[in-house]
Order: sequence, then structure tokens, then C-alpha cells
Amino acid sequence: MSGRLSSEISWVKHPRRLGRKKKRGYFRAFKRRFEKARKLLVYARVFYEIERLERFLAQIMPMIKTLYIDDRLYSRLKSRSFECSQVEVVLESKAGKTRLMLLADSLANYARRKPRDVKELEK
Repeated sequence: MSGRLSSEISWVKHPRRLGRKKKRGYFRAFKRRFEKARKLLVYARVFYEIERLERFLAQIMPMIKTLYIDDRLYSRLKSRSFECSQVEVVLESKAGKTRLMLLADSLANYARRKPRDVKELEK
């Protein structure tokens, strides 16, 4: 991860570890803070249907080297015979709670809380 991206997402925390008041403030500021980090990301997407995720991954697979993905989501893709053989797959459980994985978790959490606002954040 680049030093610039790392500094832009230094504010990211795991939502489960925040108290109720801090969590409210965290998600209130999320959109504004995420905008800065988004400029440094190639993609930032939220999918509500596995089929749409499969289509998106099939499109970008030739252009990526590593795919960081949630364990349960990867299991669902594999059960649907989705192939990721050309890229290195790093499961969330193996990657640990890196800032980038926490950012992805926070974006998913934000999408569940404010689904109407997510389209503005996608890239």
C-alpha cells in the first residue's frame, strides 16, 4: 500500500470496536473522509447481489494481480464455480485487519446503514 493511501486511511477503525456515540460520529464523517481515500483507489464498489459481483470480477480479473476478499464471500463464489486461478487470492482471515480491509469493512457497514448514499462513493 502506498504511503499516501496509508496516511489517507489512518482514521479507519473497526466499527465493532467503537462505542455507540463514537460509531455514530464515525459514520457521520465517513463519507467526507472516504472521498479523500477514494481518489487513490482503482475501484470502490458495493454489491448487493453475488451475480453482479461475479460479472465485475470477471471484467477486472485480467488486470489485477491480487484479490483481497472476505472469507464467506469467497466461499460463495467458489460454490458457484467462479474461477480466480489467475490472481493471488488473500482471504480477510489471513490478511488480518489491515487498514485496507478495515476500509472495505467500513464501506460495507456504511452501505448497510445508508444505501442511498453509496452510489456517490463508488468509483
